[in-house]
Amino acid sequence: MQNRGQITLLEIEDNPKLLNYLTYDNVPIWMIGRYYLLYNIAGAMLYEYSPQVRRRRMSFQMIKNINQTLFYNLKNRNILHKKKLILCAINRKTVVDGKYFNRYVDFFKEIYPNEAAVIEQPLMEWEWPFPRYMNDVYFETIGKINGEIVSHLFWKRDYKETEKLVRLFNLNLFQKSGLKLSEKEIVLCTKHICQLIVAMRFQSKWIEKHITKDVKMIITVGAGFPHSCFTNLMLKKYGIISVELQHGYITKNNIMYNYHQNIVNDQRVKNGLPEYALTYGNWWNNEMNCPVKKVAIGNPYRDMAVKTYQTKKLDNSIVILGIGENTEKYIDLTYFLSQSLDGYSIKYRPHPGESYLAKKIVKKKQIIIEIDMEPEIYKSLCTTSVIVGEVTTVLFEAIGICNRIIVWNTDYSKAYLPVHPFEKFEEEEELVRLLKKKSNVIRSTEDFWATDWQNNFKRFIEQTIGNCT
Repeated sequence: MQNRGQITLLEIEDNPKLLNYLTYDNVPIWMIGRYYLLYNIAGAMLYEYSPQVRRRRMSFQMIKNINQTLFYNLKNRNILHKKKLILCAINRKTVVDGKYFNRYVDFFKEIYPNEAAVIEQPLMEWEWPFPRYMNDVYFETIGKINGEIVSHLFWKRDYKETEKLVRLFNLNLFQKSGLKLSEKEIVLCTKHICQLIVAMRFQSKWIEKHITKDVKMIITVGAGFPHSCFTNLMLKKYGIISVELQHGYITKNNIMYNYHQNIVNDQRVKNGLPEYALTYGNWWNNEMNCPVKKVAIGNPYRDMAVKTYQTKKLDNSIVILGIGENTEKYIDLTYFLSQSLDGYSIKYRPHPGESYLAKKIVKKKQIIIEIDMEPEIYKSLCTTSVIVGEVTTVLFEAIGICNRIIVWNTDYSKAYLPVHPFEKFEEEEELVRLLKKKSNVIRSTEDFWATDWQNNFKRFIEQTIGNCT
């Protein structure tokens, strides 16, 4: 049995029998539930972190937004008709010329304005995302909500097979680490995965209902994630090319894009994956082993932001990056630095999904720290000298922008960020000493961020589905 901190999550899925347990419509349950079991369950136990919680608070604004979305979709139900290219993403919004701009997919829509349409998921805070910089957007909000409702009503159909899978997973976990789930936890995990299966099946059917025979390709933020398995299978049935669009960090231990070598080439794994992955650069391609075709095109939003927001840096400015997990730990680190360093501007920047929780924790602790609530991450990066974080894409986005990038070398970062080009520290006092010393700045960006994304993307489209104009 290995030391817990030395175990990678992929080792827990080294048993091909995990793929033998099928839903009633013959989809490997492991392909739907692996992220939840490996990340939320095994990862949290092994590396002692609290899984991300994404709760949207009930409010009048939320109800208003749902009603607006319903009427908008009814009024604009022909938006997806006769489109060759569909772009699916959550709304990571920015503002361009006073209008909402989806920084994940609107750049690509702009290249093919007449042949592409966008399907968007609901915003974090239920803002109404209009006026739009790019038109032809349809909302998945109602489909998501209906999927959640259905999942709470009809989850029992796959229960027996799912329970068998969870018990095999539990056995693998125990053999590798000595950790195991209780009977109560097995029941809770089984039910959650059963609900996830229903919701993801519903999502696939929702997309199937809304696409037309004209669609040649669907590019999705998250197409390579386990929850997209049903959708990828459906698209392959219709001969539609499914493409993953990179939107965050990828490392060799990132379980979204890596599988244990004993199952990675299994046809049952391949069937549930997209055909292509569009990545930021070649460094990322080498960090994933999933059997998809990887094409480095660059990051259009980063290119635009670096040109737009480059401003004079504030000397001795430090931003501590929240990552969605262990919020309180990062707040404590920010407070410790503010008490230990004189002459520094120190801010805590919460992950978008933990902003509400962060404010609540600070108020409860009755401490004073500065919280960076600037919506635009690149505005923060371009005025910051030092970035400190654990596992986040922002560390890589800061290359060539910030003077220093420092990683908190915890079991969590060792597990999910095993190889990186950054400075690192173990304890808070070590970070204080490190900050008082000078360090070389990472300037090379080409491996991480490919250039000329417009032509790279056009070339990819032409080589896969032909003329799209």
